[in-house]
Amino acid sequence: MDFLARLGFDSVRGALINAFSVLALYGVWKAIHRIWLARWLSPLGNLPGPKRTSLFWGNMREIFKAGPGEMHEQWVKQYGHTFTYTGILGTRRLTTLDPKALAYVLNHSAQWQKPEMTRSFLADLFGKGVLFAEGEAHKRQRRVMNPSFAISHVRELTNVFHEKSQQLRDIWQSNLAEGASTSVTDAVPWLGQATLDIIGLAGFDYEFNALNADGEKNELNQAFTTMTKQVQSPGMFQIAQAFFSPLKLIPTKRSRTIANATAVMDRLGRQLIKNKKQAILAEAAARAKGTAGQTYVEKNIVTTRDLLSRLMVANMANDLPENQRLSDEEVMAQIPTFLIAGHETTASATTWCLYALSRDQEIQRKLREELLSLDTDNPSMDELNSLPYLDAVIKETMRLHAAVSGTSRVATQDDVIPLSKPLTDKKGRLRHEIL
Repeated sequence: MDFLARLGFDSVRGALINAFSVLALYGVWKAIHRIWLARWLSPLGNLPGPKRTSLFWGNMREIFKAGPGEMHEQWVKQYGHTFTYTGILGTRRLTTLDPKALAYVLNHSAQWQKPEMTRSFLADLFGKGVLFAEGEAHKRQRRVMNPSFAISHVRELTNVFHEKSQQLRDIWQSNLAEGASTSVTDAVPWLGQATLDIIGLAGFDYEFNALNADGEKNELNQAFTTMTKQVQSPGMFQIAQAFFSPLKLIPTKRSRTIANATAVMDRLGRQLIKNKKQAILAEAAARAKGTAGQTYVEKNIVTTRDLLSRLMVANMANDLPENQRLSDEEVMAQIPTFLIAGHETTASATTWCLYALSRDQEIQRKLREELLSLDTDNPSMDELNSLPYLDAVIKETMRLHAAVSGTSRVATQDDVIPLSKPLTDKKGRLRHEIL
């Protein structure tokens, strides 16, 4: 018996050793392929760009140490609007500001898709929503979501924007009144709280109470805040996990924190969807249409005016073919998508706008003069659209300080990227396209 038991133990141990050996060899092969073979075979090798400064990090450590976009701006001045640099483990990365090249890549989404590790990262944190989806799945999700963002629907949410903006204004005025004749306010966290409240109400009729400092903290607010902090501060091990997925099996404090926050968001998201689905079906039943035992859902049903409710009505409508509907998982994945897309980007853009205005007193004066020409604290969308200088300030802010300054794509097949402005490669050849 001892012999058989030991034989069984040795067999298990041998299987484990073999498994780890295979994983180790796979990791070594991926590293060799990325560091040497892929670089040698890459058609980008003759394009201008900086030399890598690290075998593992490539040029990424320089990017991480510099401010946002600083290294890219420096390289644009040095190498032109189209260049390459080295990513982690030797991957070549093409960067271009050429408008023709950008338009080509973004308009050919079937050939140019988000990197697999980016999609894996998005799926792990936010589910398989529109940020994750590619190809037909992306088109199907967009098709159902688009009616929610119609101009007529956005107009109906104007009061939400006014209410929270005025609440933030009153908080800042109160802080100023309590202090000296001058006061310093860190706008970034305040604007983040205001936009979180706005997207909560406009997105799914949920009150975060982020601006109410003395208010009761709610689970979704805390879970989302936790998730955002974890996303913004990945460590070296998290980067390694992105390149070598078996490492995700190793539990860490960060992975447990994300798992707990995700579980809270998942539970509350399912409850939100359940409540909204019941309200939509109740409204449809009240209209008493359809045959016995069948509830007829029309696209014009209105329970609440938030984006999620409108998305769910469009998705539940009887005239929508079954193969175009979103699953409950896909609908739920839009909740963190709304939060990320409508919260961080809006807060960032507004912060940059205030920063730019603080540096030019004359532009401040002109904008203030135009805004005061409206004799109301709650202007309609039409009234706001009638202010040309406000429109110019917002557009110039978006031009100079884009909320999302770049995006990544990988080719799913061989392709040629056209250029509006030719570049000179390392061999002195003039190139009008990137092979």
